[in-house]
Amino acid sequence: DILLVRDGAAGKLAGILLESGEDASGTHVIAGIGANVRVHPGATDGVFPPAVLAECPGAHHLYPLDVVEAFAPAFAARRAVWARQGLGGLKADWLARAYGLGQPAMVRYGATPVTGRFDGIDDDGTLLLAQEDGTIRRLAAGEVVFAKPSATGGV
Repeated sequence: DILLVRDGAAGKLAGILLESGEDASGTHVIAGIGANVRVHPGATDGVFPPAVLAECPGAHHLYPLDVVEAFAPAFAARRAVWARQGLGGLKADWLARAYGLGQPAMVRYGATPVTGRFDGIDDDGTLLLAQEDGTIRRLAAGEVVFAKPSATGGV
């Protein structure tokens, strides 16, 4: 999720959904992005309430096409860095903006949720969750839910 942090609170501004599969041509991944530009889809069962970009100071004039026109070149530039350098070229920037770094978190994947402290990501993008016994649990998939929302993290 992409969070908007303002006035000491965080709200869900956008979400990213990844789906993977295989066919005769090989493995593929499809990424979908939904952003709350002028409206939001309603309350969710998540920790963070929905946020709307157009409700931010100076953004009331924005429409979805404006966001796409700003997002597309920024995405292309980041994708080019990834193509040249892999995740290593983006990891420091990602961690600088990661919400909840160092905070308690729960990861929902499968029947049993996993809890621990959000410790970052590995060089391959796997989530690192520090356990009470000091071990690090690596999780490649799941929904991350923060046990205690805080506005001290990044956007």
